[in-house]
Amino acid sequence: MSPKTYRIAYQPAAEIALDETIGYIARTDGPQRAANWLRKMLEAVDALETMPALFRQRGTWKGRAIHAKPVMCHLVYYVIIEQDAVVSVIDIAGAAEHTKRAEYGDTGRRTVGSPCVGVSSRRFAMKRAGRLCASPAGME
Repeated sequence: MSPKTYRIAYQPAAEIALDETIGYIARTDGPQRAANWLRKMLEAVDALETMPALFRQRGTWKGRAIHAKPVMCHLVYYVIIEQDAVVSVIDIAGAAEHTKRAEYGDTGRRTVGSPCVGVSSRRFAMKRAGRLCASPAGME
């Protein structure tokens, strides 16, 4: 019997975090390094399709348990929606940011700003994956 497979969906805060981080890396280390970072991040998030409950719970968001998966120097925050078989990525925070983060409340908003400034035009990677602004049932 094969394990249950979950669909990955990204909430707006996670999309913004990806865009900001890619823009920052592209400006400081070059576009190839940014592309490599994004590829590794998306592969790590895609791995949540099986066994997403493996990672530690860190708080709540809209009444659901938040899990956090470490990826490189970031934490990927997500919730599992069992009835829809969806993993909803709600945020991605860099090391400097997640050490300052207060507990999530039911607002699901960060209490500190991103250390990466500016927004990248590299939303193509998210669009390519068909995951922009996916909002599963019960997450509106």
